[in-house]
Amino acid sequence: MGEGGAPWFLYAVGAVFAVSAELCGVSGLAFALGMYLPMDLNSPLVVGAAVAWMLRHSTKEEALAHARHEKGTLIASGFIAGGALVGVLAALLKFVEDQTGSTFVPDLTKLPGIGPWLADWSNWTGLLLFALLALWVYSDSRREEVESAG
Repeated sequence: MGEGGAPWFLYAVGAVFAVSAELCGVSGLAFALGMYLPMDLNSPLVVGAAVAWMLRHSTKEEALAHARHEKGTLIASGFIAGGALVGVLAALLKFVEDQTGSTFVPDLTKLPGIGPWLADWSNWTGLLLFALLALWVYSDSRREEVESAG
């Protein structure tokens, strides 16, 4: 790894941060992710945690809160798996495009009329759709009921 020794001082500083975070009630993993990952990757995690917190506190009945939280976790897991599959498909399409020179996904910003609008408002449109998606996850999870034993 190089000719110098291990950076023991930096390891000690990291350990102090981790122990301090745990003593303050903050998960060491969450703290580390917040320090390591850029904000554009952490923002969906924060929004998901906020939705989970709202679901946990949406009722005083513990069983119902747990059922709603589990439903939200199931939906979020499906989105994660779907996102991974779409990422693999996008990489495959990009590979085929690079090999053949043909384009499979059109550039919508070049459409006449709506194209310039899409280019100018794409970030806001994505943010709006993400907010609507988070709202849908919350509202759909709130419809969950506790299954009665019998």
